[in-house]
Amino acid sequence: MPPRKPLELLYDADVDASSTAAFQARGLTERTKESKSIMHVGLGKYGMSVPTSPRRSHVQYVAPSDDEMENVVREMESRMRYWQDKRREWKAHKTQLDALRNHITGGGATHSSLDLLRRTLDVMEATHRDHVAAHVSSKAEIAAFAHHIDELRQLSRNPPEGVSVGLGDDENLFNWEIMLVGPPDTLYEGAFFKARLEFPKDFPNMPPKMTFVSEMWHPNVYSNGVVCISILHPPGEDRMNAQESADERWRPILGVEAILVSVISMLSDPNDESPANLDAAVEWRTNKDGFKKHCRRIVRKSQEDF
Repeated sequence: MPPRKPLELLYDADVDASSTAAFQARGLTERTKESKSIMHVGLGKYGMSVPTSPRRSHVQYVAPSDDEMENVVREMESRMRYWQDKRREWKAHKTQLDALRNHITGGGATHSSLDLLRRTLDVMEATHRDHVAAHVSSKAEIAAFAHHIDELRQLSRNPPEGVSVGLGDDENLFNWEIMLVGPPDTLYEGAFFKARLEFPKDFPNMPPKMTFVSEMWHPNVYSNGVVCISILHPPGEDRMNAQESADERWRPILGVEAILVSVISMLSDPNDESPANLDAAVEWRTNKDGFKKHCRRIVRKSQEDF
């Protein structure tokens, strides 16, 4: 398999000297590229290059290789062939069902065998209904599968600013691994936050769930790491939340990129009007110095964990 090529992010990220010391303490090696000192560390299956000097440097990610993406495409095509074969079987089954129904209603059955034939017809009709329901469900699943492949391919090669995207589990296309670099000029600058996106089977009709794996201190993130922002709420009006319009909530026409951009914006501008973490919101409102200190601690922790 050919080596994966690094993918440049769209903005520079500052990493202070403390993060350099933390990385070096873990025995990671440095190398020089374009007069910038960087080192390579792992992020799941997708490598990441981290600056090791306080100078501004490009953070680089490694996009999934063509072979990896083609493996996912082949899996989708295999599923499609499976359901196409099933569809042919169901058409043959329907032909038999129609023949039996005509046999009974046309008087071709004797009186002694009529009850047995009717029971057989009931069973065949029930089976056929199950087959049709399964076929409809499979078509929706394949459509969602294809949508995911296309979006994953695009985001892994051209991610939003400060984001890396990959599969958290090669066997599960509906579980994505996300790395967010703390936006410049914010309280989270220099952080490397790991998160995951879990997609429901009826995506894009319903939104995914985003959870920070790294420790997070933010008014709009629950203590268990679950992100609570409008775009991740189910579509439609919420009578219990007058502050949030339907246009602000999830809509099927939106994509994953819109979610990631919204989360980056959330880190830059917390919303304390409808907080998920009340303690963080209170500290944000009443004790800015304490909130900043808390954020500095989790930034350092994210660098050490990375």
